[in-house]
Amino acid sequence: MKAPVLIEINEEFLKIATGKPFARQRQLADCYVAPISGLTDHQISQAVGNFLRENKVRPAPLTVCIPRNFVTVRNLHLPSQVESEIRQMLQLHIGRIVPYKKEEIVFDYSLVGYDEMNYAKLILSIVHNDVLQRQLNILHAADLFIDRISLSSYAVWEWVMLNQKNEISASEIYLILDFDANFTDFIVCNRTHLLFTRSITVDTKEGLQQGQLAKLIGEVRQSLVIFHNEEMNKNPAKIFLCGAGLVDEAQKMFSAEFDMPVVIVPPPHNKQLLISKNRSIPVNVSLTSAAELLLEDSGKRVSFMLPEIQIRKALNDRTRELMILGMLVIYFFSASLAYFWGKFYNQQLYLNKLAKRNKTINEEMGGLLTKYRKLSLVKTFLYQRNIPLAFLYELEKITPFQVAINYLSIDNSGMVTLRGQGAMLSDVFRYISTLENSKFFKDVATKYTRTKKTQDKEYTEFELTFKSEEKIEPLKEAVKK
Repeated sequence: MKAPVLIEINEEFLKIATGKPFARQRQLADCYVAPISGLTDHQISQAVGNFLRENKVRPAPLTVCIPRNFVTVRNLHLPSQVESEIRQMLQLHIGRIVPYKKEEIVFDYSLVGYDEMNYAKLILSIVHNDVLQRQLNILHAADLFIDRISLSSYAVWEWVMLNQKNEISASEIYLILDFDANFTDFIVCNRTHLLFTRSITVDTKEGLQQGQLAKLIGEVRQSLVIFHNEEMNKNPAKIFLCGAGLVDEAQKMFSAEFDMPVVIVPPPHNKQLLISKNRSIPVNVSLTSAAELLLEDSGKRVSFMLPEIQIRKALNDRTRELMILGMLVIYFFSASLAYFWGKFYNQQLYLNKLAKRNKTINEEMGGLLTKYRKLSLVKTFLYQRNIPLAFLYELEKITPFQVAINYLSIDNSGMVTLRGQGAMLSDVFRYISTLENSKFFKDVATKYTRTKKTQDKEYTEFELTFKSEEKIEPLKEAVKK
């Protein structure tokens, strides 16, 4: 079955979250975490494929979550408010921000707002191609196609803002700490934008010991100083702790160290879901970003896409469009064929009924129809035989006594050749005019006229060609007479 799927692959764990299929609003259906430390990429691909096959899930869509510690994030102020100009500036100066070539990285940014000089304030997120390529290769080996790649920090911010929306003020800023296995995501935000993020390396394999907590608090203080120096001097109104189950141990110490309320935000998944699926989530693993990226689809996130992923996605979309078009063409062709075939079949059926009815009538009338057809055939034959007689009869009617016909022939094409003599040349011309004006003859042409003398008189010889009309109804009357 098709369902939304999110996959996160970091140094220690494989995280998979699936949604319920056919749901109007996305809901978590399952959460899966497996240790992958020491596994090869091929083994990780097998683990992903085995999970999806066992649960009979086909990703639609498939989202990949990139952990915050895989990404370089910088806060920038650029002298423009036009998106195309901002991207051009980033293309020119990206090499100064990270020690990589432009061809080796993929970046995206989120616009935070504008400062007092009307400069665009934005958060630039940069990831190396190798990170994305590894994710792509692992999932491609499992026969999976990536639809979207998003940064985990934005999902953490969205979840906290959604879960604590009744406690959030539009005029305040807040600090979020998301605890994961080998790092803590430090996030400063307000209700509408993520303002600052930093990855703090803290190993929590053995839990949060006193020394680790002290180190974490020191890193949080230092991160706040960096934020104040780069962005604003305003202090956060609250601290929200989320992620791994270790947050309970950190709440008391954070409350004592910082002069602000500390609130624990529950994870997106619940214990009943894990129990029903017989899943065990390690206490030092955060599923906040994985679950939130699956549940929501915000337009404020940053996304990373390799060119080959974009090409594959475009080809996949094009293939799907062509398949839909092909199915529509086949459907219309089949419908048209069915319509015309049905029409032909109905006509044939009606013709068969008429033939059957005709046969019945013929039998009832004692074969009268058969006799009528035979009689019609005989009449047609006789009519064709009598046509030449009718032709001669009509020709004889219009031939004056001053003209004598010596020769008459009709070829296969119906062309008539007529030779004769006239007492005078004027008699011949009058005869030709009579033929031309006759409604039974057409295309009259004079081949020659010659005047000859004998001892006692003079006469004119002539030759004419013409055709008889194909439809000469009066000839029928002539035949009858």
